[in-house]
Order: sequence, then C-alpha cells, then structure tokens
Amino acid sequence: VSSRNTAQEIIPATTATTAAIATTATVSQIQPETEEMFLGLIEQAVEAGELDKAARFVEEAERAGSKKAQDALDAALEKYAQ
Repeated sequence: VSSRNTAQEIIPATTATTAAIATTATVSQIQPETEEMFLGLIEQAVEAGELDKAARFVEEAERAGSKKAQDALDAALEKYAQ
C-alpha cells in the first residue's frame, strides 16, 4: 500500500482550502478606530489637493474591510470642490 497521494486526492483538498481562505479574507471587518483613521486621512488628502494619495487611502481602507471609504472620498471631494 502506497502512502503517496494522487493528484486527484490533493487538488480537491487544495481547492477547498483556498476557497475557505478567500472567503475568510473577504469577510474580515476593519476595526472602527482604523476605519476612522482612514476616513480622516482621505479627507486631509483631498483638502490638500492630493487626490492620488486620497485614492490610495480609499484602496487600502477597502482592502482592510472599510465600507465607508468611497463615501468619505466623495463627501470630501464635494466639500472641498473649488
């Protein structure tokens, strides 16, 4: 009896593990203090006219689980529109 696994045995297990990790990663929630920090940084960047920096903060915040970052950017753009 061989102790070696066949590809047919390994691939489904690997796929299931990868799917579980991906699901866990997308469900993570950002800490309220961290989200507030990002929202403040987004507003400060827009106020300073650093729109590229503000967009990067939005991306980072969303990657961390923020659901408010894009709205914060939109509000800051409206607030500081010239």
